[in-house]
Amino acid sequence: MVTLDDGVFSDLQGVAQRRNITIQELFRAVVIPDWIERTMGTESHRPGENLG
Repeated sequence: MVTLDDGVFSDLQGVAQRRNITIQELFRAVVIPDWIERTMGTESHRPGENLG
């Protein structure tokens, strides 16, 4: 669960509207992947990579 300041929510809502997507889609497609990459660095597993 995520709690957002009203200003941050408004900013994200604007970004989502410009992309013609929902805020949930924005989180799934942009925010979460970016957060994972920044948090785990370049050594993180990416979808489609061979783990073996």
